[in-house]
Amino acid sequence: MCDEQAARRFRENTPDKERDWDSYTSHYDPRVNVCYVRINRTFVGTANALTLTITDAFEGRVYATYVWSNPGNKKFWEVPPSNCEINVPGKDTIKCTSSDEFDSLTEKYFGTAK
Repeated sequence: MCDEQAARRFRENTPDKERDWDSYTSHYDPRVNVCYVRINRTFVGTANALTLTITDAFEGRVYATYVWSNPGNKKFWEVPPSNCEINVPGKDTIKCTSSDEFDSLTEKYFGTAK
């Protein structure tokens, strides 16, 4: 049931023509009764960009956001994300500085793999 809802959420948030570049994963956490969906969106063109979001697949609540863009065609490690934050219920917002840190924190708190 979780993966079916995650797939619906992915289709709602990703236009058909862009799905070749985009992907999602889901994880149900029975301790908190939440179905998490991680949507990975990649934009290729004049300005390469990447957005990663983790939401509740049923309620739409956003738990984590990562936004990175590279309009100057620099090496990816030369450009920090413009937004990287984790919102764990009951904790202060966690700011992160890289995709590796985002992946580590979202795996820890939400069980969402790449």
